[in-house]
Amino acid sequence: MDTLTVVIICIAVFIIQMLLCFLGKKLFIKLIPALLFAASFVIFLILTVTASGWDSLAYIVFVMLSAIFLIPCAIAWAIWLIKIYIDKRNKEKVMLTQLDAS
Repeated sequence: MDTLTVVIICIAVFIIQMLLCFLGKKLFIKLIPALLFAASFVIFLILTVTASGWDSLAYIVFVMLSAIFLIPCAIAWAIWLIKIYIDKRNKEKVMLTQLDAS
C-alpha cells in the first residue's frame, strides 16, 4: 500500500472513531472500529503463525496494517477520555463554588 493511502485511511478511521465516541450512546457502538481492527489483527497473526512459505510473509503485512489502523482508534479513545475527565473536573469545581457561595 502507498503511504498516502495508509495516512488517508488512518485519518478516516480517526474521524469515524471520534464521531462514535462522542455521539454513540452505548459502549459497544463506540468500540466497533477498535474491535474490528483488533479482531483482524488477531486473525492475521494466527494466520501468520499457521501459514507456511511466502504466505506467512504476506500475512505479516496485514498484521502490521491492522496494528497501524488501531493507533488512530487509541488516539481517539484517549482524546475522548481526556474530555470526559476535564468535564468531570469542571463539574466538580462548579459544584464546589456553588457550595461556597451558599
